[in-house]
Amino acid sequence: MIFECIKEGFVLTNNNLQLVLVRVAAAIMNLFSFFIFLGIPVIAAIAYLGLDISGARDMFPSLLANPFDFVSRYLGLVILLSASFVFYLLFFSVVILYVLSGCVGVLSNAAVNVEYTFSISSFFREANQNFIRLMWVLSIVLIILSALLLVFLLIAGVVSAAVQALSGTGTTIEVFFSAFMLISAIIIGALVSFASIVFSVYSVVVSVVERTGAIDSIKKTAGFLMDKPEALLYCLLLFAGAVVLSLLSFALKIPFSMVPLIGPAMGIGVSLLSIVFKSYISIAVWASLIVYYVKATDHPVYCEI
Repeated sequence: MIFECIKEGFVLTNNNLQLVLVRVAAAIMNLFSFFIFLGIPVIAAIAYLGLDISGARDMFPSLLANPFDFVSRYLGLVILLSASFVFYLLFFSVVILYVLSGCVGVLSNAAVNVEYTFSISSFFREANQNFIRLMWVLSIVLIILSALLLVFLLIAGVVSAAVQALSGTGTTIEVFFSAFMLISAIIIGALVSFASIVFSVYSVVVSVVERTGAIDSIKKTAGFLMDKPEALLYCLLLFAGAVVLSLLSFALKIPFSMVPLIGPAMGIGVSLLSIVFKSYISIAVWASLIVYYVKATDHPVYCEI
C-alpha cells in the first residue's frame, strides 16, 4: 500500500501541476519580501551609521565584546531591525500557510473526486476556507507540543541535577550512567521532534480532508495514528525521500556555479529550476499523504468543490 500511495500521489501531482507554479510564485514572493523587509532596513542602517570597511572592522569586535553598549547606543536602530525581522516572519508565515491551505484543499478534492479540475478560483476558495482552520490547528498543536517540551526539559533538569549531586567520585558506574542519560535525552528528543512533525502534518491533512474544526481534527489525528502506527513509517519514508532529492538538487547546482565567466548566470538558472523541482517534490509529498489517509480511512467520495 505504501508504494501504491506514493505512485498515486505523483499521479495526483501531475494532474494538478498548476500547484507547483503557485508554490514557485509564493517562493519568489517571499524572496522579494526578504529584501523589502530586511534588505532595505539594513541598507538604511548602514547609511545611518556611515559605515565603511574600516569602520566595520572596528565595530564588529566591540559589538562582540560589549553588545549591551551597542544596543543602548543604537536602541532605535535595533528596534527597527527587530521589528522588520518580525514583520518578515509574519508575512512569510502567512504566505506559506495560505498557499498550503489552498494546495492541500485542491489535492484533497482531486483525491476524492475524479471529476475535479483545477482552477485558480477553486484554489483561492480552498485557501480562504482552510486558512483560519489550519492556523488554529497548528497553533493548538504548537501549544501542546511546547507544554510537552517544557515537561521534558524539567525532567531532564531534575535528572541532570541528580547526576551532578551524585558526582564527585568519577566511578565507572557514574560515568556510564551520565553517558546513558545524555544519549537517552538525545534519542528521546529526536523521537519527540519527529513525532511532533508527523502529528502536525497529519493534523493538516485530517483537518482539510474531514473539514472539521481544530479540536476535532486533533482528536481524529491522534486516533488515526493510534489505529495506523504504520503511518509514521510512511511519513518517514516520504520525508527521507524528499531530503535525499533536495540534497541531490543542491549537489547538481555546484558544478554549474563553478563554470568560469557564465557560472553566476548559470547558477541563477539552475537555482530557479531547483525551486521548481523542490516545489514539485513538496506537492507530491502532500498528495501522497492525502492519498494514504483517504485509503487508510476508507474515506467516502464527495463532490463538494
